This record gives sequence, C-alpha cells and structure tokens, in this order.
Amino acid sequence: MKDPNADAKSTSAKLRAGLLAVGAAMTLVFGVAQAQTKPNILFIVSDDTGLPKQDDHAPWLFTMSAAGAVDKQPLVVSGIDQLNDVESITVDAAGGLWLMASQSESGKGKRPESRRRLAHVVIAKTGELRADKVIDFVTLLDAAPPTLRASLGVIDSATLDIEGMAYRDGALYVGLKAPLDTDARAMIWKIAAPDKLLAGDIAGAQLSVWARIKLSVQADGRAAPGGIADMTFFDANTLVISVTASGFNPQTQAGAIYTVKASGGDLTPRHVRTFPDLKPEGLAVAPGGKALAVTFDRGKDAATWVVIPADQLIK
Repeated sequence: MKDPNADAKSTSAKLRAGLLAVGAAMTLVFGVAQAQTKPNILFIVSDDTGLPKQDDHAPWLFTMSAAGAVDKQPLVVSGIDQLNDVESITVDAAGGLWLMASQSESGKGKRPESRRRLAHVVIAKTGELRADKVIDFVTLLDAAPPTLRASLGVIDSATLDIEGMAYRDGALYVGLKAPLDTDARAMIWKIAAPDKLLAGDIAGAQLSVWARIKLSVQADGRAAPGGIADMTFFDANTLVISVTASGFNPQTQAGAIYTVKASGGDLTPRHVRTFPDLKPEGLAVAPGGKALAVTFDRGKDAATWVVIPADQLIK
C-alpha cells in the first residue's frame, strides 16, 4: 500500500531548501495563493516571520515556484509595520492580495492589534507590495450589534480563530477554525461587500454565515471535531477545505482534505485524503490550474508540500 505521505516526502526537499535558505525567520507555512500577475508562482504567508527582538512579525511574504523552490528573499509589504499570526491569503479579481491574521488570542491570552488585522495589498508593476487598506477586524466585530455576532455564531470573540479565506465573484469567504457552531459544525462566513468592510462599515459589508460543514480528523488517537485550516475554490462548483482539530492542540493529529459543493448552506463533505502526523495549513490552485498545492505546518521543522491532481478533487 502506498504511503499516503509519499508525495509530500518526495517533494519536501525542494520546499525545505527554500525555507532553510530563508533561515529561522520562517519555518511555518500557513497560507498559499496563486498570483494573478505571475501565474507560475505562489504567494506564501507565515505566522513566523522576522527574528525575535530584532524584526519579529516582519511584514513579509514569500514566493514559491511551481517546482517548489522558495525565494530566498522575502517580499516586504510597505504600508504596514507588522504581520502577526497571518494564517490566510487570497487573491481578488483585480490581482490584489487579502491577508487575514488569525484574530485569535495567543497562548498567553494576548491579542495585540497586529494580530487583529485584515489587510488588502496591491502589487505594483515593479513587483513592490503595498498595503493600501488595513483594518482591525475583530474590534469592528466586537463593536457590531449583539444580534449580528449571534447570527455569526461568535458571541465572545475570544473564541475566534480564522485560518481560511477565499475570494469569488466579488465576495470574501472566511473559514473558521473556531468556534464551531452548536452542532459542532465548521462555519464559513461570506463578506458580500469587502470594500465596505475595509471602509469600517461592518453592516454594509453584509457579513453572514454562508455554509456549515461537519468535519472531523483523527487527533490523539480518536475522532475529533475539525475546523477549517484553509480553503480555496478549485473551480466554479468545488470548494476544497483543509481540516485540523478545532478547539484544542493535540499531541498528534492526522489532518485531512475534503471537498464540498460551492453552493452554501448545510454542506456534505467528501473525504479526499488524510495525512498522518501532518497538518495541511495552506491550499492553492497549482500553477496550470490542473492540481491543488497543499503546504504542511511541521512546527520547528521545515515545511513540506504536495500536489493533488484534479481528478482526485472533482468527482
């Protein structure tokens, strides 16, 4: 029987080489998105940029080629001082990048402003990146009417952990790692008017629960409720979701990939693949559009990646 991690292991050396060239500044890959202006590269975000006490949480992005080679030099995002715990990235129809921090409290119970940000980044013809809009997302949410927060399933934002984001037809879709709803289902929010959100108008942004999905993974030797670690629209009909344990940090877990119909509502997941001892944290349509690129968080070890062919995703 083929090792389910074989593809990841066989290609990991290429990605590892790039990450080691960057050094200790980046070992965790948490989000991946395909560049519109440069279709043969992927943008990478991480929550582990910079060096402690020097430039911790530096506003850096990275690029990876279709062959898995990560550029040694980070792309510096101007217009913002820090990117802290950024877990998700997506590309809009105009080629702009959206970066979402987790909005979660740290292990020490802290949530500084840099950890509460949603940023829109424009790419100049020269290749330079600039954050033209930055908002404090969770503060806007906390200031929203209680009825809105209740409808979103987040009465207390201290439980919030956002790790997935995707863009389609002018709207942003946000995948929650936590909280799950009262039936232990993962939730996806739709932001129908993201420009309104960037202007600070959370009511005008038309934020709502778009979908609910019952997900699970194996964690510490048992089935555990799963939350969304990342997601991407593979095509007009297919949303791909990576899943890890929600609400706790297990010693061991087997992350998984699922697909659902991109229709919203109460969705039924179809299992695609499980990765023992690996956490799939980043998803993107691979250059060429015929496969899915998946990156894995391996803690202090260098990240790995794998490509899943389209025929395994579309049934």
